Amino acid sequence: MSDLRQFVDLQAFCASENVYKTYLKAAASDRTKLNLFLHLIDKKDFIVPDEVFKWIAESESDFYTLDICILLQRKQCVDGYIDAFLHVCERDQIENLNYAALEFLMTTNYLDNTLTYKCFIYKLLSDNRWQNLGDIFYPVENIRKNYRRIDQCVDEFMCRAAYLANHKALSTFYESLEIINYDSFAFQPSQNQEHRRIFNWIRKNIVKGEANPEIPLGWTEGPDSTKWPSIKLDDYKKTLHVISGSHE
Repeated sequence: MSDLRQFVDLQAFCASENVYKTYLKAAASDRTKLNLFLHLIDKKDFIVPDEVFKWIAESESDFYTLDICILLQRKQCVDGYIDAFLHVCERDQIENLNYAALEFLMTTNYLDNTLTYKCFIYKLLSDNRWQNLGDIFYPVENIRKNYRRIDQCVDEFMCRAAYLANHKALSTFYESLEIINYDSFAFQPSQNQEHRRIFNWIRKNIVKGEANPEIPLGWTEGPDSTKWPSIKLDDYKKTLHVISGSHE
């Protein structure tokens, strides 16, 4: 493959990826654009970005359980692809790859070698330094290091939504996890430091709100203070109920 073709492939992928992310973020943040959200996540020629879980956690939109299921299942598919790719590399004792070798490996091992997957894997492989043209080899270990699996995305979503007292998003997400038979997550404040910090934050706001119903909860400064986290005592109580149920 010529440097020019590699450059064109990656430029096209990254440009379309940026546009896709821009529209997806807007759709995830605005309840009036849920139909656009559904259209975007159903596109087969894009890998759903990990950031979408954070956008949903911070959104006031009412997402449907099945919509979240689609996102989670798409993420599981990518996890499976990464596992298959790394298995081939381990089996064949491949430690380094360039773009041409990556493309050859995908083709000869019947892995999805569409432009989307080639560029996605190469960005992980190259530490996102894909602009460096030439016959550069990168360690396969970069893929394992840079890729974020579904476990990480789920944990970050749950922590973010709980911190914002977004109990609606939490409840919908838990229902979605049950539907896809994903049972690898639970709030564990006794074992996980970040879970404990969030658990204490929720309880602190409940105590504060019960002691003085007139005082605003959450924080009152910062760029997101007018929207998040919730200032309502009831939201913190419902959030505590949801996350408490996850580790009973």
